[in-house]
Amino acid sequence: MATEDVVKKSQKKDKKEKKEKKSSKKEKKELIKEKEEVTTSETNSKEEKKKKKEKKRKAREDEDAESNKKPKIYVPDGIQYLRTFHSDKNEWKFKKMSQVWCLQHMYDENVMKEDDFKIMLDYMKDMKGQARTKTLREAQDKIPPEPTDVDNDVFDAEAALNAVPISTTPETSSQQEDEGHEDDTPMIKRARAIVKVLIV
Repeated sequence: MATEDVVKKSQKKDKKEKKEKKSSKKEKKELIKEKEEVTTSETNSKEEKKKKKEKKRKAREDEDAESNKKPKIYVPDGIQYLRTFHSDKNEWKFKKMSQVWCLQHMYDENVMKEDDFKIMLDYMKDMKGQARTKTLREAQDKIPPEPTDVDNDVFDAEAALNAVPISTTPETSSQQEDEGHEDDTPMIKRARAIVKVLIV
């Protein structure tokens, strides 16, 4: 009987091993299926992400196409600052950075148009302290010195007297001052206007 028991036990072991092998094969198959499902879901999510990106890209292209149809006018913050100063002083607030931007760009007529420069002149009337003195000094440095007869070796007093107009009223002298510099560049004209505003 002992041999029969041993045979039965070995047969039971073999059956258990076969069952375990079968169950492990099933588990492996299930694991493989789960992995496949995960990878397919990952690829699906990747495809969905690609589709979303493509939609966003198309939406941006459509917006760009629309914006190309309607030209946007960019107004720098400094210009907007000046316009607010001019049109709505209750809403206007002092901003150092905007003032600095305006002072740096006021000579460039491509950046600051003539209407905005007139507002800038009005703005400068209220400037005080270091900003005012520095701006005045810079404007004076941009204006070339007037040629004088003293610079010549030979001074002709008669010619100098003849050059002075007979009737000089304050109005005509300022008009002559403005008109006397017709050959000035726009930058020099602006510098003269700034000096005129700041020297009071």
